[in-house]
Amino acid sequence: MRKGLASGGALLALLATGGAKLTWFDESMPTTLNPLFDQTMVDRRAQALIFDPLFRRTGTTHEFRGVLAAGFARSEDGRSVRIELVPGVRWHDGQPLTAADVCFTVGALLDPSTPTTIAHDRLEGCTATGDLTATVAFRTPQRDPRDALTFPIVPAHAFTSSSVQPDNDFAIRPVGTGPMKGSRDRREVRYEAFDNPHHRPAIREAAFNEGGDPFVQLRTFLAGGVHGILDVPPSLRPELAAQGALRRYDQRTWWFVGVNPHREALAQPDVRAALDAAIDREALIEQCIGKDDTVQPMSGPFVPASAYVDPDVPLPTRDLAVVKERMERAGATEFNGAWLWKGTPITLRVGIRASLEPRAAELLEQLVLQLRSAGFEASPYRFSDDDWFRAVRDGDPGVELLIGSWTMAESEDVSPLFHTRIGGEGRRNVTGYGNREVDALLERYRTAATDTEAQQTYRELHRKLAADRPYLFLWKLDTASAWRDVRNVEITPSDYFGRFDAWTW
Repeated sequence: MRKGLASGGALLALLATGGAKLTWFDESMPTTLNPLFDQTMVDRRAQALIFDPLFRRTGTTHEFRGVLAAGFARSEDGRSVRIELVPGVRWHDGQPLTAADVCFTVGALLDPSTPTTIAHDRLEGCTATGDLTATVAFRTPQRDPRDALTFPIVPAHAFTSSSVQPDNDFAIRPVGTGPMKGSRDRREVRYEAFDNPHHRPAIREAAFNEGGDPFVQLRTFLAGGVHGILDVPPSLRPELAAQGALRRYDQRTWWFVGVNPHREALAQPDVRAALDAAIDREALIEQCIGKDDTVQPMSGPFVPASAYVDPDVPLPTRDLAVVKERMERAGATEFNGAWLWKGTPITLRVGIRASLEPRAAELLEQLVLQLRSAGFEASPYRFSDDDWFRAVRDGDPGVELLIGSWTMAESEDVSPLFHTRIGGEGRRNVTGYGNREVDALLERYRTAATDTEAQQTYRELHRKLAADRPYLFLWKLDTASAWRDVRNVEITPSDYFGRFDAWTW
């Protein structure tokens, strides 16, 4: 039986519910329903129905709106903000939401023994000054404090201390304030509506499970077996677009090849520049993604439409003359068409997370072939999800090159990706890259007093990273879902179901 039909019991259950239950496929099961420890976009999508932040950006204009926050007042120096909560909000177990929950969440994020994946470097502390009033303090002045308060709030009464660990019952049966109460087992995540002053979901029941084979997902969807596919690979989009079912949304997702700086040869900037010049991005797009107008090559960590892109940084192109020039400058030698480092062939294992492959079929194999044709000894390697999470956790991919993708928050904070891994910084720095000049630019951006200063700083960062090449930047690719039998489907890129209350049959 093919992987997409392996969970047959769960699929039959979905088919039997008809229109009463909204059903969909996602690319995998979530690793956790505890939002302090999300590791994948599946995690974030699954959690978005269960939990609320204080503030969220809208799906269309990207403007902030309060979710749990009814109002706020920024201090004159920008070092703190007073939050007024929406009155009458209840947790899914019936307990009232209070300011103590906000402060508990901040405390848990700041507790060094909580291994959270949420970027919280701007937070300093929180004080509850009333049942529905909390004051959050920041390490540095904030241009807009709402930008630092988009993380999900969790209930204080569900934990015994601020040292929250990922392996407890809360990860399976969480308690939130979102529109749906959720739980999961090995095969399925289930939801039921929960009314609150700030949520009145029209759809009362929902469920999803792992889709597996994309072609099985497509055929099941077209046959009416499920209502949605949350992540449609580019190769399947034309058929779903012809059916009028495709929903594109800009998730600010970009693809990269991470370079392991712990390998002696790859620690040389000239070698990284040579590898960059060995890649033909246009050919990879044609071979692995196909015709898709949303695919845009990139020269740095900001998508082409970002205000932080320096327009003077050129897009990288394949040029074997540059490969030769840079390798010889680094001290490498060529023998029988192969590059040697200190007399030994440069061996590159190129890894990719296996569950990522359907979104860019053949990318691993085609990239290996390009590197070989440029004189590098390259071989493919596929990571399990557990291996990938370990690489992110430890900052050591275990291979020389690592294909991956990042989805940026609307704030475009890249500090977790590029800051040296020290003192809680650089939590998603998967290659263990470190550069003091980059760290200084990230701190300068964090403390920028104006939008203009922030833009100038990040454009300088763009130039620095494009020259240093800790990642070989590939392209930006929009995300797409497919939905049928539902109306008012507005997708919020950062948390997907942020406007779920408006969805109707």
